Amino acid sequence: MNDSVAVLCTRLQSSRLTEKAFRLLGGRTTLWHCLNRLFKIGIPVVLACPPIEEQVFKPFLGLFPGLKLFAGYPGSPLHRTAAAVKELAPEAKHVIRSTHDDPLIDPELAKEALSNSRFRGLGYGVVKGLVEGGGIEVIARENLDWAAG
Repeated sequence: MNDSVAVLCTRLQSSRLTEKAFRLLGGRTTLWHCLNRLFKIGIPVVLACPPIEEQVFKPFLGLFPGLKLFAGYPGSPLHRTAAAVKELAPEAKHVIRSTHDDPLIDPELAKEALSNSRFRGLGYGVVKGLVEGGGIEVIARENLDWAAG
């Protein structure tokens, strides 16, 4: 799966719950749980945030060796995701996209969805998860680039 990358879009000013990424679950932030589960998939992980919030998310680089941080496109998670992949994982052909709304990602289910998408040549797939908060999207790079135009 070395042709894949996971991108987690986050921001402090969530429309549903401000600073949700930093809410505690079992003594750790929601964002920590999301990143921890994405790293268990076994592919590179990029944290994508708006530029004005970059400094707030930099400490996570020390918590997760190999984590990359992208800051850009404050108003568009789609464009932020596409730009993050283009800049930090240009070789990626498949993208797992998630948000800090999904701290219950099942790494094994995500691996299966990615493998299935790759094997079948799917352009887009969504796994809502077995529980609320476990969802991911699997997007073919060419479709991501096209959608971001």
